[in-house]
Amino acid sequence: MARSEKFSKTWEPFREVDALDLNQDTVRGVSRSCNPTEASFDYIGSVELTYGSTEFSQHIQSIRREGATPHNTHERLTGIEHSWTSRNNRKGRHALTIEEGYADQYRTPPTSNSLRGILQGVFRMSTHFSFNNTSYLGGIVFTIGCTVLIANAILSFLPYHGWKPPDGITYVEAALTLVSTGLFLIGSTLTYLEAVNVNRGGCFGWKLERITHSETDKSIVEKGAGTNIAPDDAHCEHHHSQQTNLVGRPRGSARDQSKLESIEAPNGSSADKPSWRFFPTPYDFRTHFLYEIGFVANAVFLSSSLVFNISSVGGLISVLSNGKVALWTRYPQFIAGVGFTAASGLLMVETQKKWWYPAFGTLGWWINFFNCIGSVGFVFCAGFGLKENLYWAQYQFGCSYLWASLAFMFGSIGQWYEALDKYPVQRVKEKTKKADQ
Repeated sequence: MARSEKFSKTWEPFREVDALDLNQDTVRGVSRSCNPTEASFDYIGSVELTYGSTEFSQHIQSIRREGATPHNTHERLTGIEHSWTSRNNRKGRHALTIEEGYADQYRTPPTSNSLRGILQGVFRMSTHFSFNNTSYLGGIVFTIGCTVLIANAILSFLPYHGWKPPDGITYVEAALTLVSTGLFLIGSTLTYLEAVNVNRGGCFGWKLERITHSETDKSIVEKGAGTNIAPDDAHCEHHHSQQTNLVGRPRGSARDQSKLESIEAPNGSSADKPSWRFFPTPYDFRTHFLYEIGFVANAVFLSSSLVFNISSVGGLISVLSNGKVALWTRYPQFIAGVGFTAASGLLMVETQKKWWYPAFGTLGWWINFFNCIGSVGFVFCAGFGLKENLYWAQYQFGCSYLWASLAFMFGSIGQWYEALDKYPVQRVKEKTKKADQ
């Protein structure tokens, strides 16, 4: 069996959760030599019975406080599955896929691609400030960095449209470049740390309750039944959910610890030490992270950001010394642009079923599609920047700088949106194995 078709013992999601049953046929990756990037799980656990009447619910709660046995069922839910993907897991997201034929049986948040779901997501961006969430911080930092890039690009492009720049504008442009590359370095560091500290035990993230309707508090007349599926932030085990600190153990680490201690992890593995890490252990790197597309891509992106930042430092020093950007700084810019392109391409492929088949219906794919366009634009900038004595080349430099910055802005805003959309729901006409929304 290929590596992409099975999980290793210490990295199988929900291996200690009896309520979730892995559909082995859905375990797949885009390359046979890489780790799986998606899988689906059926829910076969208990569904707690609750009732529509508020007074009746309070009555049931009082009975339970007195020691009565709660009303539970144990069943396999049909037409619905938990869709695990490596990107969702890294971003702290909990995706559900529901067949349209079974949609009336479940009460869920609005689907992610519906107008209501999108508007709720946009509203969250203006009302939720999750500064202890690495995904959210990364999206915010990248967005601010792109804003600086766009301002700098406009300053570089306007002189070719009749605007006469004031004296000293070159110093301002060099300083803005340094600020933007510094923000990119911070953002890429956050996404790298997110990849290193990925949740390895799996997090379902939902609570399920049976719903029935009653006419009175004392006489229960069942008019219909369904299952209410709602976000369960209180039991989320991703590190994104913690509120007390940015780095450190997630809120659910005690449960992770008890689960992981029951697994016989090989020597050198960090499976029994679920704490925040800045680097994977040598064993985990050799056996897992080296084959993890998301980790490799984010490591490449971080390295490219570092090279990009070095070029901007050199550019500022050369401007302060000679009044213009030294040509040699264009070479590390070119290297960084190529690295950004490779990393964005890998992150696009991570969301796809096949390496050659675009995932147009997946948010993460579009985020990295725009990032890839911006990366190619940076490569063009470096190439045109080497021809500083040619008017057309400098014009194309400013033009490429502008559209590349705008493309990165779209990708960054998408990452910001994605970071707050922790509970995506997707409806399909028939049961498919698509896992990432």
